[in-house]
Amino acid sequence: MIRHFSQITRAAGVFSLGAAFLVGTPVLRAQAAPELEFHSGSAGGSFLPYAQAASQVITESGVASVEAVESGGSNANLAAIEESDTVLATVFLGSANAAANGTGAFDGTPTMNTRALFPMYMTSFQIAARVDAGIGAFMDLDGRRVGAGPAGGPAENYLTALAEVVGISPVIVNASSAEHVDQMVAGEIEALWQGASVPVPAIVASAEQTDAIVFGLTDDEIEAMLDLFPFMAPTEVAPGVYPGQSDPIHSVAAWNFVMTSSEMSDELAYQITSAVLSRDDLEEVLPLLALTRAENAVSNRIIQFHPGAIRYYEEVGVALP
Repeated sequence: MIRHFSQITRAAGVFSLGAAFLVGTPVLRAQAAPELEFHSGSAGGSFLPYAQAASQVITESGVASVEAVESGGSNANLAAIEESDTVLATVFLGSANAAANGTGAFDGTPTMNTRALFPMYMTSFQIAARVDAGIGAFMDLDGRRVGAGPAGGPAENYLTALAEVVGISPVIVNASSAEHVDQMVAGEIEALWQGASVPVPAIVASAEQTDAIVFGLTDDEIEAMLDLFPFMAPTEVAPGVYPGQSDPIHSVAAWNFVMTSSEMSDELAYQITSAVLSRDDLEEVLPLLALTRAENAVSNRIIQFHPGAIRYYEEVGVALP
């Protein structure tokens, strides 16, 4: 869908069968591991592979049987958490901030039941642009067709907010990350604004599959973003991270967390948090999990932690904010 800015495996449930056949005695069945859905994001982004890897870790622990599912991203995930206590979800702290305060996509309807479990990684925002479009800076996006992820998602919200502050009007194109790459290759969009763990997969794919440059924001644009979104921080992408990148890229970034409902039992929330954070080989499961460590939980000052998660952090000596 294109609109102008100015219009502003389900892992099968595994049942443990307990106690044996004895003459005259019934067969006793141990309680089945709960079945949960791990809501993530669209194909081509970082949320989906993260959720798949974390689901594997949790399922292997025997705590629960978890299925990773595609979704519309953070905003859709927050809505799903409010509706069910059997949902885990990847959530960008910026979206969580809007949800908690009833602003942006959650205008007038703040979420009440969302609770944090454990940290994921930082989302860093970069821009890829086709060389033949003559785009080399954020200001050059004025009037250009720019891919910005799912409609109403965080990437679109931050792009449009910064564009308004600096006085430009990109033409927003909404699609999944994978679809945006195809659009870049076909010339249907001229640039792509994306946020994910560095290197941003869709930015890499765009740079590899078409003649494109990758860049970030100026100091003034970064300052404007920090004023708009205090939960963000300045960040730098080292040279060589993206194809053809010879200089550092400066931009903004913020953390993502796995969240769930306050209605999930304290014991299950504790077991899930422990199952993930007590693993010492997470990066071997998937490099995206490298920053999923207990000490990084202090980066969340937006959403209350689940009491079950708090219990785990107290046990390992992490003082939450």
